[in-house]
Amino acid sequence: MAVIDPTGGNNPLLSNFKLGQSMTSLIQQKLQERYVADMKKATEARQEVFDGQIKRYTDQSEKLSVVRGGIDLAVGSLGTVAANAQKIYDKLFDMKVYLEKATNDPDYYAQEFDKRLAEIYELADEVPANYNMIGAKRRIGMESRDIEVKIDQYANVVTLNGTFIGADYYITDSNGKKWVPEWSSYAIKQYDDYPNTETTGTTYSTLQQASTTGATVSTSTIARTDTNYSSNTVSFQVDGTAYTGTLTKGGNEVGQSWLYGRFGDAQGIAQAQADVKAAMEQVEMVTAQVKASQVFVQGQYDTISNRIGEVKAEMTDVMVAQMQEEYDFQAKMRTKYDAMITNLASLSMTQKNYTQFLSSGIYQNKLLGFLYDQSS
Repeated sequence: MAVIDPTGGNNPLLSNFKLGQSMTSLIQQKLQERYVADMKKATEARQEVFDGQIKRYTDQSEKLSVVRGGIDLAVGSLGTVAANAQKIYDKLFDMKVYLEKATNDPDYYAQEFDKRLAEIYELADEVPANYNMIGAKRRIGMESRDIEVKIDQYANVVTLNGTFIGADYYITDSNGKKWVPEWSSYAIKQYDDYPNTETTGTTYSTLQQASTTGATVSTSTIARTDTNYSSNTVSFQVDGTAYTGTLTKGGNEVGQSWLYGRFGDAQGIAQAQADVKAAMEQVEMVTAQVKASQVFVQGQYDTISNRIGEVKAEMTDVMVAQMQEEYDFQAKMRTKYDAMITNLASLSMTQKNYTQFLSSGIYQNKLLGFLYDQSS
């Protein structure tokens, strides 16, 4: 309802009322600006706390994921190691069968024996070194390789002890030179300083008939000249030259057929059978050990995966709680703001009603109007 001004616009009460309306609008504007500023400040403060919490959970999840990735790689690699260990056992079983038939055709079974031994060497060496529990660190020394698996985000590691079950050996002759087998070419090389210096022209076949292998080696064949096959002291001959040396075997400690006289006598076959039998027992034990290690590492993978799930669930709870807190805070601030605006509007309406009432009453009564003017 419009306020009626009986004074024709010269009413001080109405002027005061209009001034009051302007002040009300200004106060309302200031209240709104303060409401927005308070909301922004409080929201930013809470957001900073929330961002810190989320960052901690995110960092933790990322670190755990990196650890899990490493464990997953270890699980896969150990699976390959276990499979290769089983294949090595199977190759040794084939060699056992060849030895049982060796007297029928020594040269043929000696060649097949050496082929399986070369395959064993490759199987033990083909898994990446970081997770190869059945390979050797190096050929001279042939030490077993232990592997370490990081199991949590705190740099804790577990060490899995490896055992070299491949086939390898070398001979150190009386002149200090080393004779090292080249498995893929069925050859043996003499080195002045292994592995730095290879003596020129000293690559010899380890097979009775070098041409049958397709390998590019000398037609000269190395041959053992003593029959004490259980001894580490070896006498051998190549190209008419006699040598004596110390035999060092590693891994499953099965040698090439020439070290057993190429199965030309019972003593050589018997020694080869004893070595193969011991190797099969060792490989069987190591295979079980690798499988147990794989199960253990898989358990660590599952533990880390569960922890990652827990961290993500906790982070989700924090996000939901933050959203609820923000909603409650905004609702509280809005209620407070609405109450202030309502009170302000109520005061403005009361002022309007009093102004309208007094304006009409005073100026319709000339005496009251005169007295009001005198008191102004």
